[in-house]
Amino acid sequence: MEEKINELVNQINTLMEKVSNIEKNSVSKSVLNEEIKPIIKEISSIKGAMISKNDMKIKLRTIAGKDIELYTKRLDKIYGIKTKIKEKENISESQQFNFLGEKLLSDDSTLSDYNKK
Repeated sequence: MEEKINELVNQINTLMEKVSNIEKNSVSKSVLNEEIKPIIKEISSIKGAMISKNDMKIKLRTIAGKDIELYTKRLDKIYGIKTKIKEKENISESQQFNFLGEKLLSDDSTLSDYNKK
Protein backbone atom coordinates (compact mmCIF):
# COMPACT_ATOMS: atom_id res chain seq x y z
CA MET A 1 0.00 0.00 0.00
CA GLU A 2 2.87 2.35 0.74
CA GLU A 3 4.08 1.97 -2.85
CA LYS A 4 0.62 2.92 -4.14
CA ILE A 5 0.49 5.97 -1.86
CA ASN A 6 3.91 7.08 -3.15
CA GLU A 7 2.67 6.70 -6.72
CA LEU A 8 -0.39 8.81 -5.94
CA VAL A 9 1.72 11.46 -4.22
CA ASN A 10 3.89 11.64 -7.34
CA GLN A 11 0.76 12.13 -9.44
CA ILE A 12 -0.36 14.95 -7.18
CA ASN A 13 3.09 16.56 -7.37
CA THR A 14 2.90 16.44 -11.17
CA LEU A 15 -0.51 18.09 -11.04
CA MET A 16 0.78 20.72 -8.63
CA GLU A 17 3.47 21.61 -11.18
CA LYS A 18 0.71 22.06 -13.74
CA VAL A 19 -1.13 24.33 -11.31
CA SER A 20 1.94 26.52 -10.89
CA ASN A 21 2.18 26.82 -14.68
CA ILE A 22 -1.51 27.54 -15.32
CA GLU A 23 -0.89 31.01 -16.70
CA LYS A 24 2.03 29.91 -18.86
CA ASN A 25 0.35 26.83 -20.31
CA SER A 26 -3.28 27.99 -20.22
CA VAL A 27 -4.26 24.81 -18.37
CA SER A 28 -7.84 24.97 -17.14
CA LYS A 29 -8.36 24.82 -13.38
CA SER A 30 -11.47 22.69 -13.84
CA VAL A 31 -9.48 20.13 -15.84
CA LEU A 32 -6.93 19.92 -13.03
CA ASN A 33 -9.69 19.58 -10.42
CA GLU A 34 -11.11 16.64 -12.35
CA GLU A 35 -7.65 15.02 -12.45
CA ILE A 36 -7.01 15.60 -8.74
CA LYS A 37 -10.38 14.39 -7.39
CA PRO A 38 -9.94 10.67 -8.24
CA ILE A 39 -6.41 10.67 -6.81
CA ILE A 40 -7.56 12.16 -3.52
CA LYS A 41 -10.48 9.70 -3.41
CA GLU A 42 -8.10 6.77 -3.93
CA ILE A 43 -5.74 8.01 -1.21
CA SER A 44 -8.70 8.26 1.18
CA SER A 45 -9.83 4.73 0.43
CA ILE A 46 -6.28 3.40 0.94
CA LYS A 47 -6.04 5.19 4.28
CA GLY A 48 -9.38 3.70 5.28
CA ALA A 49 -8.21 0.21 4.33
CA MET A 50 -5.01 0.67 6.32
CA ILE A 51 -6.95 1.38 9.49
CA SER A 52 -8.60 -1.83 10.63
CA LYS A 53 -10.70 -2.43 13.70
CA ASN A 54 -7.57 -3.08 15.78
CA ASP A 55 -5.73 -0.06 14.47
CA MET A 56 -5.81 3.35 16.00
CA LYS A 57 -4.49 6.82 15.42
CA ILE A 58 -2.66 8.30 18.37
CA LYS A 59 -1.73 11.91 18.86
CA LEU A 60 1.47 12.81 20.64
CA ARG A 61 3.13 16.03 21.66
CA THR A 62 6.90 16.33 21.78
CA ILE A 63 8.65 18.18 24.56
CA ALA A 64 9.22 20.96 22.03
CA GLY A 65 5.44 21.25 21.67
CA LYS A 66 5.14 19.71 18.19
CA ASP A 67 1.99 17.62 17.66
CA ILE A 68 2.37 14.40 15.66
CA GLU A 69 -0.01 11.62 14.66
CA LEU A 70 0.83 7.93 14.30
CA TYR A 71 -1.14 4.91 13.20
CA THR A 72 -0.56 1.95 15.45
CA LYS A 73 -2.22 -1.19 16.77
CA ARG A 74 -3.60 -1.65 20.26
CA LEU A 75 -1.22 -4.57 20.84
CA ASP A 76 1.90 -2.70 19.70
CA LYS A 77 4.54 -2.45 22.40
CA ILE A 78 5.52 1.03 23.55
CA TYR A 79 9.04 0.37 22.24
CA GLY A 80 7.55 -0.23 18.77
CA ILE A 81 5.76 3.09 19.01
CA LYS A 82 9.06 4.74 19.97
CA THR A 83 10.55 3.25 16.79
CA LYS A 84 7.73 4.81 14.72
CA ILE A 85 8.39 8.15 16.39
CA LYS A 86 12.09 7.81 15.54
CA GLU A 87 11.23 7.10 11.89
CA LYS A 88 8.87 10.06 11.70
CA GLU A 89 10.64 12.65 13.86
CA ASN A 90 14.24 11.36 14.08
CA ILE A 91 14.16 11.25 17.89
CA SER A 92 16.07 8.20 19.09
CA GLU A 93 14.24 5.72 21.30
CA SER A 94 16.68 6.34 24.15
CA GLN A 95 15.75 10.02 24.19
CA GLN A 96 12.01 9.34 24.38
CA PHE A 97 10.01 9.25 27.57
CA ASN A 98 6.37 8.59 26.77
CA PHE A 99 3.66 9.47 29.28
CA LEU A 100 -0.05 8.92 29.51
CA GLY A 101 -1.18 11.59 31.89
CA GLU A 102 1.51 11.52 34.56
CA LYS A 103 2.30 7.81 34.13
CA LEU A 104 5.54 6.83 32.36
CA LEU A 105 4.82 4.14 29.76
CA SER A 106 6.90 0.97 30.00
CA ASP A 107 8.65 -0.19 26.80
CA ASP A 108 7.39 -3.78 27.25
CA SER A 109 3.74 -2.79 27.72
CA THR A 110 1.15 -2.42 24.99
CA LEU A 111 -1.32 0.39 24.44
CA SER A 112 -4.16 -1.94 25.39
CA ASP A 113 -2.46 -2.59 28.75
CA TYR A 114 -2.97 1.09 29.61
CA ASN A 115 -6.55 1.06 28.39
CA LYS A 116 -7.38 -1.48 31.10
CA LYS A 117 -5.75 0.44 33.94
